[in-house]
Amino acid sequence: AEWVAWRANGITQLLAKIAQAVKQVDAEAAISVSPNPPRFAYSKYLQDWRRWVALGIVDEVVVQVYRNDLAVLENDLYNSGFYDVRSQVPTAIGLYTGPLTQAKSIDQLESEIRTVQAADFGGVAFFSWESTLWVLRGSSAQSIFKTFVELFQ
Repeated sequence: AEWVAWRANGITQLLAKIAQAVKQVDAEAAISVSPNPPRFAYSKYLQDWRRWVALGIVDEVVVQVYRNDLAVLENDLYNSGFYDVRSQVPTAIGLYTGPLTQAKSIDQLESEIRTVQAADFGGVAFFSWESTLWVLRGSSAQSIFKTFVELFQ
C-alpha cells in the first residue's frame, strides 16, 4: 500500500507541475481529466483524482462510467465515491456508445443521458468515435438529431 501511495503521489506531483506550466502560458486554460471511478482509477492507474480536485490541480472531470446496465450506471453515479465532486468542479459523465458493430441504440443512450441528468451532473461525453453517430445502426440521422435536441435544450 505504501509503494502504491508513493507512486500515485509521484503522478500527482507531475500533474501539478504540468497544470502549473499550462496555467503560466494561459491562465484561462482548463485542466480536464477523464478518469475511471476513483477506486478503479487508483488501483489500476495510480490516479488519485479526487485528491487532484481537492488540491485544485484540475478544473473539470469527465468520469468514464461505461455501463451496459442502466441500474448499474445509476448505482455507480451515486455510490462510486465521486458524487460529491460535482459540487467542487464541473463534473460530467463519459458514456460508452459501444463498438461499431454493436453500438447502443439511441433509446438506450437516451435513458443513460436522462439518468445522468437526474443525478445532476454537469453533462455527458460520448466515447467511441466509430459508433457515436450510429452510422450503421439503422437510426436515421434526423431521429438522432431530434433526440439530442430534446435532451440538451
